[in-house]
Formats: sequence, C-alpha cells, structure tokens
Amino acid sequence: MILSTLLFLLFPIFGVSGTTNSDLNFIKKKCRLPFTNVGGYCVQVVTVYRGTWSEMSNFCGQQGGRLAILDDANLMYDLARFIYDNGLDVDDFWIGATDVEEEGRFKWVDGREVKMGSPFWGYHDAVGIPEPNGGTRENCALIWKGFYYDIGDFFCTEDRGAICEQVD
Repeated sequence: MILSTLLFLLFPIFGVSGTTNSDLNFIKKKCRLPFTNVGGYCVQVVTVYRGTWSEMSNFCGQQGGRLAILDDANLMYDLARFIYDNGLDVDDFWIGATDVEEEGRFKWVDGREVKMGSPFWGYHDAVGIPEPNGGTRENCALIWKGFYYDIGDFFCTEDRGAICEQVD
C-alpha cells in the first residue's frame, strides 16, 4: 500500500499522467500457493525436489503450473535477484524451453520461439562460445548457477531443480 501510494505520487513528477493504482497491479499480483510474486509473475523456485526436464515439467503441472517461460529480461533479472536474496542459489533450474522438435530452434512450452543471444543466453567461458552450444546432445533449457542464471542448454536427462510458473 505504501509503495503503491509512493509510486502513484511520484508518477506526475516524472511526467506520467493518468496513472492509476490498477497500472501497478504487477507489483501486488496475487499468486496461489505454492507460487510467489517475483516481478509481477507468479513463480515457484523448486529446490527440494530434483528431476529430469520431463519429470520437472510434470511436477510443475501437478502444482497448477508449467515450466517457466523467461522471455522478459526484467523477469530474468528479478528472478536471479530473488534466487540470490533468498539463499536459493544451490542449483541450476529447468525452464520451459527445448529444441527437441528441431535442433537449434528452441521453443517455449507454449510453442513460441525463444529469443536467442544476449541478454537471455549465457556465454560459456570454458569453450569460448555462446549458449546454446550443446548440439544434438543438449536439448533442454535451464538457468545456470554458473552463468548468474542466464539460459543454457543441457542434457534433458540430468536431475535439476525447476522454475515453475502459475498457469491461470
């Protein structure tokens, strides 16, 4: 409430007129349990259960969600900050993208194409090339602890945590 009031009062100072409290709903979006509002998105950072990409996709579905679509740079920043600020930076996390259908063409679980390059995909210093770089062996996307939670491709059969997003 205080934040909404403060932002509402500050908008006219910066030349934004006609702003209402409904414009600030992303800040106070209500999420169902076990999801938490992170940057206006309802997500769950799964650290206590690990599984393959498919297993974690099923897990998210059982929670009333799906593996998260991270197609917004602000969300990625807010999510990484949430992970670090809450001591959840113990693992890599599966997200909802794969190139299983067509090698090199990553798609989100809703069928849209994944944006390539910066600021989404990480850069693998050890091999000197940007992600995705796993060829036909690494077909599932995750956010890497070692890449400050940028996106990378990895073996779909490895056990990892997950980022689930609420499906309304």
